[in-house]
Amino acid sequence: MKYGKTQSVSLTRLVMTLFLFLFWLSGTVFAAEYPQDIRPVPEGDLTGKVVILHTNDVHGAIAGYAKLATLRDTLEKRGAEVILADAGDFSQGEVEVNMSKGLDAINLMNAAGYTLATLGNHEFDFGYETLRENLKEAEFPVLCANVYENGSPILAPGYVYPAKSGLKIGFLGLETEESKTKSKPTLSVGLTFYGGDDMDRLASEEAEDLRKEGADVVIALTHLGVNVESAEGKNRSLDLWKNSTGIDFLIDGHSHTVMTAGPAGEPIQSTGTKFQYIGVLVIGSDGKIEKTQGSGSGVIASEKGEVLTNHHVIDRAARIRCQLTDGSSYEAKVVGSDKDLDVALLQLQAPEGTKFPAAKLTERKPEVGEVVLAMGAPWGLARSVSMGIVSCNDRYLENCGDYSLWYQTDAAISPGNSGGPLVDTHGYVVGLNARGNTRGAQGFTIPSPIILQVLPNLREYGDAHWAWLG
Repeated sequence: MKYGKTQSVSLTRLVMTLFLFLFWLSGTVFAAEYPQDIRPVPEGDLTGKVVILHTNDVHGAIAGYAKLATLRDTLEKRGAEVILADAGDFSQGEVEVNMSKGLDAINLMNAAGYTLATLGNHEFDFGYETLRENLKEAEFPVLCANVYENGSPILAPGYVYPAKSGLKIGFLGLETEESKTKSKPTLSVGLTFYGGDDMDRLASEEAEDLRKEGADVVIALTHLGVNVESAEGKNRSLDLWKNSTGIDFLIDGHSHTVMTAGPAGEPIQSTGTKFQYIGVLVIGSDGKIEKTQGSGSGVIASEKGEVLTNHHVIDRAARIRCQLTDGSSYEAKVVGSDKDLDVALLQLQAPEGTKFPAAKLTERKPEVGEVVLAMGAPWGLARSVSMGIVSCNDRYLENCGDYSLWYQTDAAISPGNSGGPLVDTHGYVVGLNARGNTRGAQGFTIPSPIILQVLPNLREYGDAHWAWLG
């Protein structure tokens, strides 16, 4: 039997939204409520630009601090002014910081050169008095606008950073109200943690104060997260963005989520936990967040140059360029895209009559235990292949699309693999890779049969055109 050659493509996009991140540090695959891909730091001269490198929920993963400092030094050599910021939960977790009740975390952050931070709920795990003593050793401001003692905030609520370019960047800090229950209540007696409407009011007031102090842009360092259980009290970063005023961007922590934006494009970034990633935000001398490029993978699905990839790879892209494995590259246009299924169809802008080697998607459902290959550009490394087996061929993932089951595989699916093909040993595409998971060797793939089902609608209507009743 003769099989078609599978040719993958690497997608590059210029995104209109705020820049994130990322640098892959830990060798694990990301877990995220919102799937995302690597977005490298922009190349070239960074003179006059402020680059914010941010972390959250480090939890004592102390090896990452040296890597962060090295990245800072690299960017400074290219002309950038670098700010290091942390969104909380730095002082508890691994034994290396627990032995000193969090003090060694402060010392390491001093050594790395942190500019500022906010508190997480686990900062209170060794008691408020211990936290106060530890923070006396911090060589950087720790901000918190919504935790009060005797009618006043326990820390400075905000800070204006004066950049060398003349730009002023305002920062405010917010702690989750859940600290009073997610750390031992007796360790924070006498403190009031404001959440919900009160937190929104305090944040808006502090943002206004920062503007009065001359801040050109206001960034909130928040330890709020996006967990569903936090929604009832309106204590998520998503709720803060919706209900507050004066804030341009949120650097978030608490839920260990990897995200470059909220589900509706909210300007919120979070880097997972324990240095899974380092977040990056680039601000020009005019105070504007800069457009930048991101990357993912894809597969050529027809001779005329149709490319299949994930919706989240091309979402909000201003420009798309596809680089093929043979080194050639083409601009591409979006033909159709479906957020719920996380599938997008592109058309390469090639001269008329150009024919491309194309992969073939199969209607066949792979067997559990069957060997498969995940192809793509993980971490931007083009022409990469990992091998594994199909662990489950009908996996349901909560909050991950209403219209599809997934294939689960232990083939490595890393950031940058998104949109690349999962291929069987006959060379047929059995699905599009979309997600990985830090909790083990688990990757998740959109099955080819359902992609083939919606493909005609993507071509004709520009979306999956799901049927509905009601």
